[in-house]
Amino acid sequence: MRLLAPHLFASLALGVALRAGSGEELAAPSLKEDIRTTYIISFKAGTPPSVRSQVMQELGDDSDLAKFNHVFLGFGKPLSPAEVELVRSHPHVHHVEEDQGIFTAGYIEQKNSPWGLGRISHRNRGATDYVYDEIAGNGTCTYVIDTGIDDTHPPADLQRAQDFGGRAKQIKSFLPGPEVDENGHGTHVAGIIGGATHGVAKQTLLYGVKILGQSTGGTAVDLIRGLDFVMKDKEQRHCPKGVMVNLSVGGPQHILVDFAAAELVRAGAFVGVAAMNNNTDARLFSPCFEPSVCLVGGTDENDQPFFTKGEGGEKDKGTNWGPQIDVFAPAAHIISTWPGGGRAVMTGTSQACPHVVGLAAYLASIEGLTGTEPLCGRIRDLASKGIIQNLQKNTPNLLAFNGVITNNKTVYPPSPSQAAHWEWSEATRERMCLRFDRLLLYFEVSSDSWAGTKSTVSMEFPGASIESHVIKGAPEPSFHEWQEINLVKVFGARSIAFNSIKQLALISSPEPKVSKYGPDSWKISRIILRAQCENSSLWLENGKFASFNKALNPWSGITHVAWKDSTSLGDWIARPFCSHLKLLQVTIKISNSFFAGTDNDLFLLVGVGRFPLAHHPSRNEVYTAYVNLLQAFGSYTVAIQEISRIAILSLGGKDKVLPEEVIIHASCDGPENTPLEITRLTETWIADGESWEIRITSDEWEKEQMPSRPT
Repeated sequence: MRLLAPHLFASLALGVALRAGSGEELAAPSLKEDIRTTYIISFKAGTPPSVRSQVMQELGDDSDLAKFNHVFLGFGKPLSPAEVELVRSHPHVHHVEEDQGIFTAGYIEQKNSPWGLGRISHRNRGATDYVYDEIAGNGTCTYVIDTGIDDTHPPADLQRAQDFGGRAKQIKSFLPGPEVDENGHGTHVAGIIGGATHGVAKQTLLYGVKILGQSTGGTAVDLIRGLDFVMKDKEQRHCPKGVMVNLSVGGPQHILVDFAAAELVRAGAFVGVAAMNNNTDARLFSPCFEPSVCLVGGTDENDQPFFTKGEGGEKDKGTNWGPQIDVFAPAAHIISTWPGGGRAVMTGTSQACPHVVGLAAYLASIEGLTGTEPLCGRIRDLASKGIIQNLQKNTPNLLAFNGVITNNKTVYPPSPSQAAHWEWSEATRERMCLRFDRLLLYFEVSSDSWAGTKSTVSMEFPGASIESHVIKGAPEPSFHEWQEINLVKVFGARSIAFNSIKQLALISSPEPKVSKYGPDSWKISRIILRAQCENSSLWLENGKFASFNKALNPWSGITHVAWKDSTSLGDWIARPFCSHLKLLQVTIKISNSFFAGTDNDLFLLVGVGRFPLAHHPSRNEVYTAYVNLLQAFGSYTVAIQEISRIAILSLGGKDKVLPEEVIIHASCDGPENTPLEITRLTETWIADGESWEIRITSDEWEKEQMPSRPT
């Protein structure tokens, strides 16, 4: 095939351009047209090196050219408007996008509050000691793409060993001037990941890649250059337990930044990304928008999303949120290393992200997991659930936890890859879970306008508890919340036998000033209990009262039992119901809306496999694809936590498609082959060449409701 576009580049370099197929000469670009803006260009996969070189050469001087050869084939360069249009028209060019500014996601504070490590190694807040395994991070490598790392970093107290112990190296800079960290942000981040004093993974090797200077402002070009460098450099390092990448940087949405980050994920690296500090939906930014990275939001010392009110005309700062977030970690007033031997305190998701990247290195060294999804899924599984207060709706309520349980010893719950096969039964309960050491309560008031109460509502466990757990004073209609019950306070012990929980009771304590108005009727929608088996990562759920929907008519003026009912061992069911799955299939229903169908083909992305789902699907039709687990995961049975992401991809160069419902079916790998399912409703259009991702947590699987047989 003869390529015409390179000839257009050649003529443009001489100041004129010819219309294709004619002898008409175009005017040379005006001064306005010659104003140059930096663009990032990606070539289509398989573009020959000779074609790539010719395109770049025809654009003239290469002193301002940034080449990408690893995360994708392309380059970044200042271009005039005319050059941009010519590049877009080239048959081998895949995408052209203007460069964007990128920034760090943290800022300096003056307070001294070293609480972050204590928080991720304890279930309850307030601890300042860090409990961890001494081999944390051994055998892993962590890249910090940031302002660089002060790899000398002697501590201020010279009697102590160097904080990085020779494990940190500043290996690459993409900026003119000194290769050292001129700002401090990158050194601070590196200290949280792997510093001897302030770090999570104290044996990981740290490599600094400098893309930001003293001002912490940079470009998408340099961020992609950093990712491209890591893609190649990681193959030259000895990292037997895996490679981690910390991105405490970001900017406005940028397709090629997201694509570059996704390629690094596909290459097997763990990529952690800070959610940024704009107090809005994280999906508005890149690489936050890329669903395959591990996205980290930030909390403060009170287990709330961190927020700082702007002063003197400055904007408010707060963690970004939304359904894309994978997990939260400490972000406010985090102390860590600083260039020149000092320490500094910073706040932002820049500080939350390295807690999680360090935790990924920590778990990789201990459990042998590698890659973003296995490690991020494990981190989500271990996380403390439902304890972050005042969190935005549709945001996962997960706070990072390193898995350590302290009862005069350190115990690590088994990872999914190490766990034995099991399917829930009475025999499984006897073998695996007789006691619990964590108890969560979900309490939901009906949305009916009269359903709230002026009374204080508490829960007791008659015959087992020694004190009430206060749920809420005067809960309003639609109040709902997961709460952790303090076992020592309520039961007087750190672990409780399941068979001791025989009854539940709601206690109503009216306020004296409102009791004179007579009975205060109220209505409860749901009560759910979740308990974590002692010294285990396994959770059981008691859903006997999940469809409560009961109106209560308490007496007026006195504290009393508003409701009481019994429960038994059989009401506690494992979540998930089994350890491993088999026979996975996915069913999709296309919406009945006009134009909901497509002339594209739909594919199912699971693990590393891609499976046909539908050919030119029509509206209001149903399609099913069966997943070859051996092809997707390399095994006929798969640990349930490993099936954490399923995506539907639309290809064909045609129109978009609108699914209405997706049902994921599976069977437990056990004696009963218990059928499980997850149902998702959606109103998300899938454009050509794009995918819709479904994130799955293991506790979402429900026992499939089989139709009853006719009698």
